[in-house]
Amino acid sequence: MESTQASYMPSLPPARPAERGPVGRPQTDITSVLRESFGFGEPKCVVCSRVPALALPLRRELGMLFVRQTTRSKALLCREHGAQQARRFLLRTLVTGWWGVISFFMNFVAIATDIAAWRKYNQLLSPQGVAVINPNALAERRAFGSRRMQVIILATVVGFFVVLTVIGQIRRR
Repeated sequence: MESTQASYMPSLPPARPAERGPVGRPQTDITSVLRESFGFGEPKCVVCSRVPALALPLRRELGMLFVRQTTRSKALLCREHGAQQARRFLLRTLVTGWWGVISFFMNFVAIATDIAAWRKYNQLLSPQGVAVINPNALAERRAFGSRRMQVIILATVVGFFVVLTVIGQIRRR
C-alpha cells in the first residue's frame, strides 16, 4: 500500500535509542520525545487528529448549462473522515455534474478521482489514538451536508425538468 504524506507536515528523523548519560541515567532524545508527545512525522486527520491520514485530491463538478463550477479539496483525513468526504463529493458530482456542456465531459474525471480517493481511504488502517474533534471542521461539515443544500439541489433538478417540459410543450404548439 502506498503512503502519501502531505508536504506541509513536519517530519523528523527516526528516533535513536537512548544513550547513557554521565550519571548512568538514559539521556532523552528530543526526537523521540517530540514523536511521542506530538506525533510529528505522522500525518494526522484535520477533523479528529487521529493517525494514519492521507491527503488525496477530491473533485466535485456542478454543471449549469453553459458554465460550470469545480470544487477541489485536498485535506489530510483519516479513513473514516476521508471515505465520508470522498463519498459526499462523489454523490454530489453524480447528481449535479451532468447538467453542463463542458461539465458532462469533466464529470468523468471528477468521478474517477473521487472513486480512486475513496478506495485509498478505505484501504487505510483504522484510525488510532484519541479523537480530538476540531470545532471548525465540524462547522464546515454541517454546512457542507446541510438539509438546506440538499433542498436547493433537489429544487434545481426539479426546476430543470420543469423548464424542459415547458419548452417541449411550447414547441408542440
